[in-house]
Amino acid sequence: MCEGRVQGSFRGANQPRRRSDRAFEPDFQGVIQTTDGATVFFEYLGYGRAYPAGRRQIVVAAFHLSDHENYKWLYDSMAVGVGEVRSTAEDQVQLVIDWSELVWEPIPD
Repeated sequence: MCEGRVQGSFRGANQPRRRSDRAFEPDFQGVIQTTDGATVFFEYLGYGRAYPAGRRQIVVAAFHLSDHENYKWLYDSMAVGVGEVRSTAEDQVQLVIDWSELVWEPIPD
C-alpha cells in the first residue's frame, strides 16, 4: 500500500545483488495502481544492509513514470528514501520507506 501524495496498491519484483561487503543492492521495478485509476511505473535502486534481523536497513533512489495527467509531475521529479524491509509474523515482507522529493532550484551565481 502506498500512502501520501501517491496513494494506491503497490506490486513489484526485486532482483537484488550482493556486494562483497555483504550489503545488497536492490533493483526493484513494478507498478502502483493509484486510488484514482492511474498506473505509475517505478524503479528503485540503492543499497541495503541485512541487519538488524527482521528490520533490514535500506536507502533508495526512485524514478517514476505515468501518462496519467495527475502524475505527470513525476517526470520532473526524483525521490530518495530511507526505510526498512520488515519481516512479519506471517512470513511476509513489508517494505516501509520514508520518501523525500528532490526538486531542482537555480544555483546562485
